[in-house]
Amino acid sequence: MLSIVKERLPKARYKVLKYVKLGILDLDDIADEDMRGFARLYLRALRLQKQIAELREASWMRRKAKAAKWREE
Repeated sequence: MLSIVKERLPKARYKVLKYVKLGILDLDDIADEDMRGFARLYLRALRLQKQIAELREASWMRRKAKAAKWREE
């Protein structure tokens, strides 16, 4: 889906995404609807990647604790 919107945007999209990611630029500040939608999807993808990493870390810690408990028995 990102590729569909990506084709319609100017080359400056990478700078806009960088500023959105850093929090310098807010989604409401973006006038172009396509760019705003692309930035919204980009932020959602970043948030989902972070959540996945957190879930994997939590899963790893639970497995580690379970293995430690099993070794103590």
